[in-house]
Parts: sequence; C-alpha cells; structure tokens
Amino acid sequence: EDFVWTATGKFAKYRAVFCAYRDARKEMQRNWTRVWSLCCACGIRLPEETGRDFLKLVRGTLRGLSLDEITSERFEMGLADYEKCLERSERLDGMILEIVRDEDDMIDLMQLPGFYYMSAFAVKTIVEDARRFSKGSKLSAYSGLAPQVNTSGEEEIRAERKGGSGKPLDTEGRRDLKYYYCEAAQTVLNTCGKTTLGKWGWHLIFKGKERNKVVCGTARKLTVYSWHVMRGDPTPNREGEALFRRKMIRFATDIGKKRLRELGCRSRSEFADRHVRRLYGALPKKSEDKAKN
Repeated sequence: EDFVWTATGKFAKYRAVFCAYRDARKEMQRNWTRVWSLCCACGIRLPEETGRDFLKLVRGTLRGLSLDEITSERFEMGLADYEKCLERSERLDGMILEIVRDEDDMIDLMQLPGFYYMSAFAVKTIVEDARRFSKGSKLSAYSGLAPQVNTSGEEEIRAERKGGSGKPLDTEGRRDLKYYYCEAAQTVLNTCGKTTLGKWGWHLIFKGKERNKVVCGTARKLTVYSWHVMRGDPTPNREGEALFRRKMIRFATDIGKKRLRELGCRSRSEFADRHVRRLYGALPKKSEDKAKN
C-alpha cells in the first residue's frame, strides 16, 4: 500500500535539529546580504569574509567612518541579527557534532569522498532507513537526481528547452538531499581528483562535458554508494581507507581533547584507528591483494 514516510524515534528529533540548523543558516545568509548591501551603498569595501571574521572586519571599518545616525543604526541592527543567527548556528552545529559522534551509521557515511559530518548527518537523518528503497536508483530519484524520461512529443521538447541536449534532471525529489549530494560532488572534483570517482568526473570534463552536468552525475553515483553504506553492505576494498582516516583525525580535532578522553581515546590517532579497524579490519592488506594478483 502507498504511504507517506514519517520520521520515527530519535530521527524525529534529528530532523528537528536539522531543520533548525538549515533555517538558522538561511537567516544568517539573509542578514549577511543586508549588511553587504549597506556596505555597497555607503562606498565601503565589500567584505568577503563570513562568520566571526565578518563581524570583526565590518565593525572595525565602521569605527573609522563618520556615518549619520540612521545609517549607523541600520548597520548595528544588521550586524546584531547576523551575530544572533551565527550563535544559533554554532550551537546547533555543536549538537550535530555530538549526534554524529555517537552514531556509527553516520560516521560510516564519511568514508564516501566529499562527505563530512554535516552531510553525513543530513543524509542519514532524511533517509533514515535505506531499505525502504529497493535499489540505489530509487534513492537517486527521491533525491531529485534522476533524469527526465526521454520520450517523443512535447515532453521531450520541453526537456530540451530546460537543459539543452540530453536529458535534464526532473524537478521532483527532496531539494535538501540534492543540495548535500551536489555539494559532496563538488568537493570530489575539487579535492578528491585522485579517487576513482574523481577520475571518472574529470575524465568527462576533459572530454568536453559541462561541469554542472558532471557534478550531477557524480552526485547520482554518490547516492548509490551511500545507499549501499546505509544498508550495511560490506566495504568492498581499501581504496578509501587513507581518506577516511584523515577525516577521522580531523573529526577528532573538532570533538576536542576533553570529549576524546571521555570516549576512552588518548589521542586523535587512537580514535581514528578505532573506526578504521571497524570498517576495514576484515579486509586483506594491500600487500596481500598485490600478491594474489
């Protein structure tokens, strides 16, 4: 029977945290834009920084200027609203960090190239149970990364107008999932070019494919990979072991020394080795793989 999927148990709480974080980031960006436009209107050099550096730079610049009372008040209101949203975002980010630290299923997603704790949290929270999708392509469609059906007649003409030659993505699916998968795909192309997925993407770019289309194709592959990870399928090989270990060391740095000691880890390397062994410990060593070949 058809039904509407709703979050259950702890994932209902996780979704509330995710939605609050998303809304705080959106509102923070709006306030950043307002202050940026005020700088433009007053002839102030436009700041490119964000976060605490943005607040420090703008307030420091304003001290050396003689602005009228109304303009100064508008700046202060915009900066105060931005700082409030920033504090809320940082607090929620810390909550998400704590959640991911205690959820091995979310940490497992970080073995995928382009994924870190925020994208792992978002994907697992939204999908919850990957077994409700019978295959990875259905998760791709749910994420809005499935191409439109290539048919004759008016539908194909409309599709070509929207995306040129080829089949564009449909407009269905969850935009938040599509956002995180596409962000991960951009990271794969920018910083993980030596991985199998990165090489595949750059091969298409060098052949003349549009980068945006390659990003969507890479994101679609990531949905299938994440579907296998969330189902609990065994890790096939050690290709991503080194990258995953670096992520775990960085993740341990974000957690902090005090929390690591509470987890029974004396160092970042110990924390990283614990999760690396959990995922890759049953696989043969690379030297053994070469000997077999």
